[in-house]
Amino acid sequence: LSAVVTALEGKFNAATAAGGALEGTFPIVSVVNETSDGVLPASYIGKAAIACAVFAVLAFVYVSLRYRLSMGVVAAICAVVGGALTAALATLTRIPLTTSAIYVVAVAALLSVVNAMLTFNKLRASLKADGAKGKSDEEWIAESVATKEIATLNGAIGAALVIVGAIASQPVRWFALLALIGVGVAFLVGWLYAPALYVPVKKQADKNAAKKADYQGAKSRKKPVAETVESEQAETQA
Repeated sequence: LSAVVTALEGKFNAATAAGGALEGTFPIVSVVNETSDGVLPASYIGKAAIACAVFAVLAFVYVSLRYRLSMGVVAAICAVVGGALTAALATLTRIPLTTSAIYVVAVAALLSVVNAMLTFNKLRASLKADGAKGKSDEEWIAESVATKEIATLNGAIGAALVIVGAIASQPVRWFALLALIGVGVAFLVGWLYAPALYVPVKKQADKNAAKKADYQGAKSRKKPVAETVESEQAETQA
């Protein structure tokens, strides 16, 4: 800004000279720098990370017991990705953050798992109806994505946030915007990321299951009983 200061000083000097428009005044041109720092307490960030980790474990256990182990793995990953991506986008977009942002991150992780479970429901129903026969994993999973259910759920939540942001005060409006980002992340994680991730996870799970089915255990090195008896009789005759 030094060039700007010099140019303004020249203009004011000319204007305050005898016969100038600002004759008799004494304007001063200066540059002032202000820095405003807003930092979330480290304890809040740590608690948010711990909460997401615990929720990922709970999601893994619940989904594994209700559906399949492979689906539980995907659900746990979706919880971590949903929360982490929401926090990253909130930071990159430079939305004013307060301690309430932690709740948005936690809800985004929860909603990501809920969206993934909607697809898991359709996948399980498709398996029961033999809808996967004659199709590759990619085709079967792509056809079983719960697009309508996920869009309806997240669309309703997003519309509510837009209404709240439109009629609320400025701080609440920022919170609604951040929450809207979280809903968008959860939608993409449940609708796009979870099905794409489930394809390689399922293939690996099927390989592990096939290996266990083919495994018959180590062969015994002991001779059969009949062979042992015949050997002893031969030695006795000799």
